[in-house]
Amino acid sequence: MTTAVPTIEDFRAVLLRKREELRELEYFASVCDNALHQATKAVRSVELQREIASALGEPPPFENDEQFEKAKSHASVIAKFAEAEKSAGLPYLFGLCAVRLWALMEALVDEIVVEAMRQPERCKDQAALSRLKGPLVEFRAASPDEQAEFLAETLKQSVDALLKPGIGRFEAILDPVGLGGSVDESVRKTLFELSQVRNVLVHKAGKADRRLVDGCTWLALERGAIVRVSGKMFARYLLAAYWYLIEIRGRIDERFGGKRPAQTIHAHELLLGDLAKLVKGEELAVVNSDDKRIAGDPEREVSHDEKSASS
Repeated sequence: MTTAVPTIEDFRAVLLRKREELRELEYFASVCDNALHQATKAVRSVELQREIASALGEPPPFENDEQFEKAKSHASVIAKFAEAEKSAGLPYLFGLCAVRLWALMEALVDEIVVEAMRQPERCKDQAALSRLKGPLVEFRAASPDEQAEFLAETLKQSVDALLKPGIGRFEAILDPVGLGGSVDESVRKTLFELSQVRNVLVHKAGKADRRLVDGCTWLALERGAIVRVSGKMFARYLLAAYWYLIEIRGRIDERFGGKRPAQTIHAHELLLGDLAKLVKGEELAVVNSDDKRIAGDPEREVSHDEKSASS
């Protein structure tokens, strides 16, 4: 059974797919932001439907006053939820987006490593690959795609990638295949924060645990506090994700004997500049488990001194 040798274009195709998925995530956030804004006017929208139909001589949108009042009541519930979300900075929306963003990061690295495993003899750490174990008969009977996926998954397990913090889990499997490298400290810190925030959103009902509190001290969280992901936080996470995506692009070029394009270096500089600006103006809306705010009004910027005092 022959395996097609992966080309640089195969690796770039993975990056382009993830770029498109990141773009779709941005679209989703924008559409939902706009929809929540419109939802705050839900009651007025119901009333206007009735008034416009009457003015144009159309059949009434509601059969009777009882249906009209029920529609207004339902619209009121939607409007109150939307207004509360808007006032808090849309934490439900940006929490969902943060979870999705980390999933895209994981998929990016997994797919890149699978691509590299289509030609394992080109991987840098042959010693690590030689230690991989699995069912030989099943492996030989598998298709080339399945073999590459098996090797990638087995490598992830052998280096305990899932036990490493932040992007350490990514670097642990990228390095053996010749795609490891250095990561800007601000990007590493931001993506570490994303991973920890994602974990409490998915596994801790959004309540800060010891790992998040101790690992991300700059957030000035208390254990048990409810974490609300703000738009500024998600913007930081997205910038860091794009930086890492471009970093992997540069590593791929180098793996195939080329140089990093000047555009990637310039993009890195721009992304780091924007990330630094967001960090300076960062705010975090946090509430205690008894629903009392401890980080101030989410609409007001929390000063560095306030954050330090609550650490």
